[in-house]
Amino acid sequence: MTKLSTEIKKYLDENKLSLDDIRSDLATLDVDLVGEMLEDKENTYVIKRSGSVEKFSKDKIERSIKNAAGDEKAAMNTSDLAIIVDDVLDTLDSDPRKVYKTSEIKNYIKDSLLKEGYSKVYDSFISYIKED
Repeated sequence: MTKLSTEIKKYLDENKLSLDDIRSDLATLDVDLVGEMLEDKENTYVIKRSGSVEKFSKDKIERSIKNAAGDEKAAMNTSDLAIIVDDVLDTLDSDPRKVYKTSEIKNYIKDSLLKEGYSKVYDSFISYIKED
């Protein structure tokens, strides 16, 4: 058991908490903890599947949607792409958090594609993100 795990177990035991008691906290622990530890409170960050943390990049959203649309050969011009990206950015801006998991960003993209009527791109995007 790691030192951190030992300390967490000790805390749970001392406070008579079970894993069921903290289940919902565990689901957001990494996001909350990273958010608190970041010195830069102005920019938005993403926790990658690998666990690494990097600054949020609108360009990466655009690239993933373009790649998915290109795979499906779905018609998606620059203004179509901007609509989807703006939807995602609006979702992020409406949330006071500054740290997101990659999976959350992908869900925001999927929601926007469906909302805006890009079902072919949505299907392709689902396939594209499964390959990640």
